[in-house]
Amino acid sequence: MLPPPSITALEAFAHREEHTFVDVREPGEQAQGRIAGALSLPLSVLATPQYNPELERNQTYVVYCAAGVRSLKAIEILSAMGFQRLVNMSDGYQGWQSLPRAGMECAS
Repeated sequence: MLPPPSITALEAFAHREEHTFVDVREPGEQAQGRIAGALSLPLSVLATPQYNPELERNQTYVVYCAAGVRSLKAIEILSAMGFQRLVNMSDGYQGWQSLPRAGMECAS
């Protein structure tokens, strides 16, 4: 199986109107800040057997965690559920926070 496509936070920021962000960090991490408008889908919930996320299957999702590792696991799970338009944000929320303008696009 090929690895999922990846983009950096900078690329995701530049094209943020073209996709939906999915934050797979845990609630405590999300409480410290997240990308404005991102859907919350903690990996611990997603990994629960029989969990079926209420997401549009034809939408493109940029999946992120803190640094890009858990998002790969989340993409693996979502792919097994039949989602195909999934992109990993390789540098995660840490990369997003490092962008000068992206900080203005964070929610708490």
